[in-house]
Amino acid sequence: MAAKARVVPDTVAVVGHTPLADVLIGLVGVLGLRCRRVPDVEAELPDEVAALILPFSRGDDPTALDITEADVRVPLIIAAAQPTHATRCPVVNAPFKAVDLAAVLRVHTRLSIADNETIIRARTALNAFVGHSPALRRVIDRLPRVARSSASVLICGETGTGKELCARALHYLGQRAHGPFIPINCGALPPDVADNELFGHVPGAFTDARQTQSGMLEQADGGTIFLDEVDSLAPLVQVKLLRFLQEGEYRHLGSPDIRKADVRVVAATNMTDGKAERLRADLYYRLSTVTIEIPPLRERVDDIPELATHFLRRFAALERRPDCSLTPESVASLQRHRWPGNVRELEHVIRRAVILAEGDAIAPSDLELPGEALATEPESFGAAKRRVVDAFEKCFIERMLSQTSGNISQAADLAHKNRRAFWELIRKHQIDVDRFRA
Repeated sequence: MAAKARVVPDTVAVVGHTPLADVLIGLVGVLGLRCRRVPDVEAELPDEVAALILPFSRGDDPTALDITEADVRVPLIIAAAQPTHATRCPVVNAPFKAVDLAAVLRVHTRLSIADNETIIRARTALNAFVGHSPALRRVIDRLPRVARSSASVLICGETGTGKELCARALHYLGQRAHGPFIPINCGALPPDVADNELFGHVPGAFTDARQTQSGMLEQADGGTIFLDEVDSLAPLVQVKLLRFLQEGEYRHLGSPDIRKADVRVVAATNMTDGKAERLRADLYYRLSTVTIEIPPLRERVDDIPELATHFLRRFAALERRPDCSLTPESVASLQRHRWPGNVRELEHVIRRAVILAEGDAIAPSDLELPGEALATEPESFGAAKRRVVDAFEKCFIERMLSQTSGNISQAADLAHKNRRAFWELIRKHQIDVDRFRA
């Protein structure tokens, strides 16, 4: 009889179907590892499982856990939504980051995980973009190509669209990923402070300047500096920045000595029509070697349900409300909203709703969307019907999959639909079936 083939453990198991479990499954995927969901900590684990992650929501006490690593055949890792250290098992504390989980898994398992932290950060950067709309895909597909270059980049987009997220992705996907990433919000700096923050100073440069201080350009040497709201810089600072872009040279305030720094400059502006009135024309042309335009959320309406679900999982886990869900009517309300604050506004709306909603089903009234910001354009009966039906279909299919632990055949039977039609609905709404599987 042939010997049984040895199974090499390459999978991480996560306990439960909570939003916190969903977040952890996403992090495992970022690390390039296989993942499976199990119903509880005592579930029988297949041979390919190398570690078991047990989530603890806010308010739960991991120190009261009776089960230890000795009670399961693989390392047991605690993922705690609030800081905890008094436990016999290894712990990953919130806010959960792929690099932190990777560090724990490297110590306690023999899983093959990228040793280079920048690889993990690059994967995380791309995974941070949520949505599949054509407008967003055009941005995401462009990032790896732009990241390979050392040319300066100008990111254009309304407030809250994710310009810093885009800049971080360019950094961690590029050749400078091993170096520092230094973000600066130029709009928050007074003119005299911006000059000093960027270029640094020597003793005597101004009152109270008693010692040499390096600027952000010097600190970003070998990496990337991100200048958000770059058009807010004073004209004199813009001239100095232009010289740095042209020559790679700058001076500390109060010093005649020329200094050099090897820094990639990624800048951003809130301009949406190709005009930045406060930005010098020569600086604009130097910065905009490559331009990336991030679409506003109102042009990515199809992404809103996925984004809302993404934020709901995160905040439901943090607020210990694992059964929170959005009703189809709430999803429709979110898609009607104009979102002047874009993705950042959506994030805040979902968090507020998770905190304030009295029941687990978040209704439109729980969203507290300001009436003056709702869309004023008339909507046809057909368009409104399609939007509501789509929202209902996705919520219904996800509910069926949740009740059957991701078994498509059983879910189709439960929904009284044939398997092929049910599968087409899964594809239509881009539902990740794996996150429902035990």
